[in-house]
Amino acid sequence: MDVMSQTEHQSEGPHVPVPSAATSQIMKAIANCQAAFTSKIDHLQSDLSCLWHDFDKIKERTMGVGQRVSDMEDASRQTGADTRRLLQQVQMLQARAEDAENSSRRNNILILGLPECAEGSAPEAFVEQLIKDTLRPTTLSNLFVVERAHHVPTRPLPPGSLARPFIMRILNYRDRDAILLAARQSGNIT
Repeated sequence: MDVMSQTEHQSEGPHVPVPSAATSQIMKAIANCQAAFTSKIDHLQSDLSCLWHDFDKIKERTMGVGQRVSDMEDASRQTGADTRRLLQQVQMLQARAEDAENSSRRNNILILGLPECAEGSAPEAFVEQLIKDTLRPTTLSNLFVVERAHHVPTRPLPPGSLARPFIMRILNYRDRDAILLAARQSGNIT
């Protein structure tokens, strides 16, 4: 009967093998592996999606940084041009200040060897009278004026040292020239 039943089964339709216990275990193991792989692939897809999202954010930030760097470079170029322009202005102003300082010193006369405190409390009047009495310049203007007069440096030196130089500013440059000419012609004055 066994033989008959097998042939009867064969004639009834396609033959479907009956799985054995080992085969069913293999099939379960394959199904478990497939489920594990599917789970891991889903995890990887999720992680990959996060990475793409992070990559897009980094790309956006990099583009923003690139724009800011470009803006800073443009501003730096402008700042460099401004700095060069300001340096030129500073140099021009320094030259003007030096010229003005030199101009203001042109009418100064320095007297060496004038004893300390000889000028008293009115140094300008003292120097005017000293020049008129000692040098007797003939070409002083009617408006001859000593604007300022004082010892340099302004603080007294220690006792026993030489007298400090005495500086005076003459209002008119022609009077200054006349005084200097008379001093050269007179030689050393004591």
